[in-house]
Amino acid sequence: MTRTVYTSPIKALSNQKYRDFKEKFGERDVGLITGDVSVNPEASCLIMTTEILRSMLYRGADIIRDIEWVIFDEVHYVNDTERGVVWEEVIIMLPPYVNLIFLSATTPNTAEFGDWIGRIRRRPVHVITTTYRPVPLSHSLFAGGELFQILDQRTPFAASMHQKAQESFMKKRDLELIKQGIKPPLRGGGGRGGGGGGGGGRWVDGAGSKTQWQSLLNRLRKEALLPCVVFNFSKKKCEECADYLGSEDLNAAKEKSQVHIFTSSAIKRLQAKDQDLPQVIRVLDLCKRGIGVHHGGLLPLLKEIVEILFSRGLIKILFATETFAMGVNMPARTVVFNALRKHDGRDFRDLYPGEYTQMAGRAGRRGLDKVGTVIITCWKEVPPLPTLSRMLTGRATLLSSQFRLTYNMILNLLRTEDMSMEDMIKRSFSEFATQRALGARNLPLQLQKAEKVLEKIRKEGLAPCLRGDPPAIEDYYAQSRRTARQTTTVVAQALNLAKTGNKSMLGEGRFLKVTLPPALVNVWGLVVRGLEGGEGGREGGKQVMTVLILCPEGFLPPTAVEKEEAGAGRKKGERTETAEAGRVPLPPFGGKGLIPAPQTTGGTPHTASGMTDEENREVYGTAGSRHFAVRTISLEDVIFVTGRRRKDRFDSEKILAFGDALQRPTRQLATMSLPSLPVSTAIPSVIADLVKDLVACEEAEAHTQSLSPSSPPAALPLAPLNFPKELKINDLSFIEAYSRLQPEQEALFASKCHTCPILPAQYAHVHRRRRVEAKVESMRHLLSNESLSLFPEFQDRLRVLSALGYIDSTTQAVQLKGRVACEVNTCDELLLTETVFENVLAPLTPAEIAGLLSVLVCQEKGGRASGNGEGHEAQGGILDPATEEAATIPPALRQACRELLEIARNLGDVQRRFSLPSDPESYAAQHVNLIAVGVVYAWASGVSFREIMATTEIQEGSIVRCITRLDELCREVRNAARLMGDPALYRKMEEASERIRRDIVFAGSLYLT
Repeated sequence: MTRTVYTSPIKALSNQKYRDFKEKFGERDVGLITGDVSVNPEASCLIMTTEILRSMLYRGADIIRDIEWVIFDEVHYVNDTERGVVWEEVIIMLPPYVNLIFLSATTPNTAEFGDWIGRIRRRPVHVITTTYRPVPLSHSLFAGGELFQILDQRTPFAASMHQKAQESFMKKRDLELIKQGIKPPLRGGGGRGGGGGGGGGRWVDGAGSKTQWQSLLNRLRKEALLPCVVFNFSKKKCEECADYLGSEDLNAAKEKSQVHIFTSSAIKRLQAKDQDLPQVIRVLDLCKRGIGVHHGGLLPLLKEIVEILFSRGLIKILFATETFAMGVNMPARTVVFNALRKHDGRDFRDLYPGEYTQMAGRAGRRGLDKVGTVIITCWKEVPPLPTLSRMLTGRATLLSSQFRLTYNMILNLLRTEDMSMEDMIKRSFSEFATQRALGARNLPLQLQKAEKVLEKIRKEGLAPCLRGDPPAIEDYYAQSRRTARQTTTVVAQALNLAKTGNKSMLGEGRFLKVTLPPALVNVWGLVVRGLEGGEGGREGGKQVMTVLILCPEGFLPPTAVEKEEAGAGRKKGERTETAEAGRVPLPPFGGKGLIPAPQTTGGTPHTASGMTDEENREVYGTAGSRHFAVRTISLEDVIFVTGRRRKDRFDSEKILAFGDALQRPTRQLATMSLPSLPVSTAIPSVIADLVKDLVACEEAEAHTQSLSPSSPPAALPLAPLNFPKELKINDLSFIEAYSRLQPEQEALFASKCHTCPILPAQYAHVHRRRRVEAKVESMRHLLSNESLSLFPEFQDRLRVLSALGYIDSTTQAVQLKGRVACEVNTCDELLLTETVFENVLAPLTPAEIAGLLSVLVCQEKGGRASGNGEGHEAQGGILDPATEEAATIPPALRQACRELLEIARNLGDVQRRFSLPSDPESYAAQHVNLIAVGVVYAWASGVSFREIMATTEIQEGSIVRCITRLDELCREVRNAARLMGDPALYRKMEEASERIRRDIVFAGSLYLT
C-alpha cells in the first residue's frame, strides 16, 4: 500500500488537518502521528509534523518504503531560524521515488527554490502560482474614528487617503487635548511619523484605550464587518484588549445557548477540580459574549474551544497572536492589526511584507464575503507612508536557507552511512548557488584538460642549467616574488607617510627594475607616467603607472614569434609549448591604449599587478637593435627602485601617443613586423633616447657583475633608493619594513640565476607550470569537500565529538555516547547525554528527575521565578537555599541543577577550544532555563494544577507546553537507558512520564474525538 504524508510546522495545525481530512476522506483513510499521539498509523494518508518525518528518516522506519507523496504545508517555514533546517534535511533525505508538493502563500522566489528542489531530486519541478484571490482584500486605516481605504485589488496605493487619515487623526487628537485643557501642538510637515513628510523619525505604534476599542467595535458592527480577528504581538495585549470589551455582549440568546452546550461538553474532559480554574472561567465567559482570546498562554483545550467556536461563527471578535494566522479554516470577515511592529527575539521592528500578507490573508470568507477587509489601527499616530507602502505592496521575504550543522545530524549520518555529511551540506539550499555555478562551468572537464597541459609541461622540463647543478630557478622564482611583495609594502607605506617627494619617488623619469612574467624578468624600466595625481591612476583598486621597459637581448615580440611559428608549420596564433632561450612567446595584444585588464579573482596565478598574463595589455617596438615595451604596471611588478631619476625632462605624451597609435587589434598586428620598422619613421626620437639610457643601465650592471657576480644591489651603479633618508620618514614600522626589503633584494641578486643568459626562458617555464598547477589545485579545491562553506565547522564539530568520546577518533565510528545522543531531538543532545553519563540522574527520584529535565525544555522567558540577578544562579533563586522558591525544592534537586549547569559550562568551554563560536556562560544561558523547576517538580509530585497556579505567574499554556515537551524528553531518556543497558534509569523514566501524564495537562484534543 502506498501512502501520502501531509506535514505541517506545528502540532496544533496537524490536529486541525486531521479533523478536516477525516471529515472529507473518512476515518479509515486518515491517520495522525505526533510526539504523544498516534491515531490510525496504518492509514493511507498520514498527518505529522516535519520533525516526526525527519526522525523516521534517520531511524529508517519501515513506513518510509511505502510513501509515494509528501505534502509540505507552509513551506516558507524554511526561513525559520531555529526549525528551517529540519525542512531541508527532510527534503534532502527523502528517497528519490517520493513525489513532493510544496504549499505556501508567501514565497516570492519560487523559481529559485524549485530549481534547488529539481537539482537535488533530479526531477522536473512544476511551479504553479496565481495572484488571484477568491475574495479580494481592501486595506484601510482607522484614524480619528473613521475608516480610510488606502488599497484594494482595483486601485493602487492611495497616498491621498493616507493624508486624509493623518488629518482626521490630528483633528481628533486636538479635540481630546482641548477637552483636557491642553493646547494642541502646532502642525507642521515632516513630523515624527507619517503624513506629508514621509516619516521624519521612528514612529510610535501604541495600543488603544478602552474608549477607542469600543469606538472601533461600534464601527465594525455598523459596517457589518464582524466577525473579525484582531492581531496582537504579545499575550498580554490580547488579554488587555479583551478586558476593554468586558461590558460588551455580541451574541444573541440562541448563540449563547450554542456556546454553552458546546463548552459544557468540551470541559468535561477536565476533572471537576480543574473546570473552575480562573483561566477556564474567564475564557468561557468571554466566549458566551462572542469575544475570544487565542495565544500561547492558554490551555490547549481552551485554544481549541476558541478555534472551533470561531469557525462556527459564535465568536465575533477574536484577539489573537501571530500563530493564529497559521491555522486552517479560520477565515473572518475582517482582520484588524492592533500594531504593525513586533519583537522578533532580538529587537522591535516593522512587520515584513510576507508576515503582513500571512495575517491579512485571514480576511474574507469564501462564498460569504465579496471583499475581505483589513484595518490598521492608528491609536498613537498614523504609520509613515513609506512604511505602509512597503508593507502592503512589497515582496514577501525571499526563501533563504537556514541550514546549520547540529551534533544530532552529524551523529545520525555517521551512524546510518546512507549519506555522508559532506553530501548533506552540498545538497543544502545554502550551497545551492555555489554548486549550480560549479555545474555551469563544467569544472570536471576543465580540470581534466588542465591536468593534461600540466603533464605535458612537466614532461618538457627545464633547459639544462648553464651554471651547474642543481638548478636554482625554482628558488629564484620564489625569491623574485617575495622581493616584489616586500617592495610593494615599502612603496605603499612610503606613499602614505611621506610629506614631500611622493611625486618624485615613482614619478616621471625614475629608473626601476621590474619583473613581468613570463618573459620580462629582472629588466630595466623607466617611469613614463607616475603614480600620483593626474599623472597616474587606479585600476581594480591598485595604483598603476606606465613604464618604458627595455626587453632582454634575443627577445622576440609576439608578432615575430607568431611569424616564426607559422613558418615552422604551426597555425598562426597557436601558442608554442617550448620556451626556447630568447624566444619566449608573449601574451596576445588586446584592449585600447595603455589601460591594464581588469583584475581577476580566480585561482589562476597573476602577474604581481593582479592581471593574468593573457589579460595584460602592452605595446612593443624597436629602437636601434633593441626591443622595448610600453606597459602599464602596478607596484607589485616592481622589484627594485633606484635612487636615480633622469635629469633631463622628456615629452611623455609623445611616448603615450606612440603607444596608442601602435596598439591595434591582434588581427592587424599579426601582419606587421615591428623589428623591421625604421626608427626614424616609426619611433619618436624621445623613445630612442630613453632606450639608450636603459641600455646604459643594463651595461653598467653587467660590467659590475662581471667583476663580482654576487654584487649586492648597493654596489651597483644605480643603487637602490634609500626610502627613509630620501623621504625623511622616521616611522618605526616603515623602517622595519624597509630593513626587511634589503636582505630580500640581496638574496635575489646573489642567486646564480640572476645574470644567467637563459633566465627569461627558464623563468617563463616555471611561471607557466606554477600557473597551471595553481589552476589545477584551485579546481580540485572547488570540486572537493574542503570548498564547502560549512566544512571547517563540520571538522571542528567532529573534533568536539571525538574529544568527548562520541565517535572514534580514527574511524569516526559512532560510540555508545553518540548512539545515545542520536535519540535526543527535544533538547541539546550533548548536554542531555553528558548529564546521563555523568550519573546526575542516578540519585534522584522520578519527580526530581522531571524537575531537573524541565530546565532543558522550558521556553518561558518571564514570570515571578525569573528573579532580577544576573547568571543562572539568579533564575528564580532556586539555587539559593535562603529564597522562598528554594524552600519548595529538595536539596538533591538543587544540587543536580548546579551539576547540570557546570556540565553546560564545560561543554561551552570544550567547543570554544575547538574554534566553535561558544563560551561557557552563553552556552549555559542558551540551553538551561531554571524557571519552571519548582512548578514541574510539584506537578510530578502530585500537586493539583490549581494549587500550582496559585504559586506561580507562569501562564497555564506555558506550563502545559513545558510538561508536554518534557514527556517527549522522558521517552528519549528512556530509550537512551535501554541502549545503555541501565534498567534502573529506564524504570525511573517510565515512572517520571507516568507522573506528569495526568489531568489537565494531557486532556484529549477536541480535534481527535
